Amino acid sequence: MLEIGFRSGRMSCLFALLGAQVTAIDINGDFLAEAKLEASKWKVTDRIEFMIYNGDLAFLQDEAFDIVFTKSVLVLVPHLESYLFEINRKLKPDGKVIFIENARGDFLYHFLRRFRPVFRRYPQSHFFTTSDLGLFAKAFCLNQVKKIRLPPIYLITGYKSPRIERVYQGSCM
Repeated sequence: MLEIGFRSGRMSCLFALLGAQVTAIDINGDFLAEAKLEASKWKVTDRIEFMIYNGDLAFLQDEAFDIVFTKSVLVLVPHLESYLFEINRKLKPDGKVIFIENARGDFLYHFLRRFRPVFRRYPQSHFFTTSDLGLFAKAFCLNQVKKIRLPPIYLITGYKSPRIERVYQGSCM
């Protein structure tokens, strides 16, 4: 499986403990030592490959992954639609995606979250709204979109379309 945005490495370790062989990538090299330490703590270093990348998924082999997972990553991607199609290319024909991403939330919550240190470091963050979900439906066949109110997040699951051209026509059959 591919985890985009490994940060502390905890999710990668969880997936490895569940039996996955994990390729974990992040654009921030500051997290690498912490993630490797976490994997060592859980004795899963042989099941996880941590890598720093430049934000371009082209270095990864196409159709190489059964699952792609992100958590609070896509809110930072400037060209989301093309990035989602690139994720699609990395999935095996029967591959699945799991996205846990920040939703905009109501006005007060959205306003207050801007004061959290993590979001001050990333002023370009784009918190998802219902209208943004169409981008996900263009790149994948979605089987679940669930919005959680507090904290405001979307859980989006889906799979690689058998024929990507059909996705543009609104069909995943």
